[in-house]
Amino acid sequence: DDVLDMYEFLSQMFLEADMDGSGSLERDEFFELLQDADLGISAAELHLVLSEADEDDDGEIDYVEFLPVAIDLVQSFKARRSAQKEQDKVQADLSDEALKLLYSGQ
Repeated sequence: DDVLDMYEFLSQMFLEADMDGSGSLERDEFFELLQDADLGISAAELHLVLSEADEDDDGEIDYVEFLPVAIDLVQSFKARRSAQKEQDKVQADLSDEALKLLYSGQ
């Protein structure tokens, strides 16, 4: 299951980055962790994950705060990116068809 794999992946990354075992990461550490994860999301999207994950605005992201928010946001970013790719493909196909019609004189 894709969600379970993502959950395990993000959990493992978080726990490895939590060197002192405190159950939380500083915002900068957390941002770097997500960048290193290469999740296919932009820097702006990473900042959104950070702001959503730090629910109590204490400057640290707790494990409990992080996982549900991160999984939901990453899934929505991937879905949006997939939809955009599909839309781009449809647009390219329409452009190709329009050029064929234009050059065929029909």
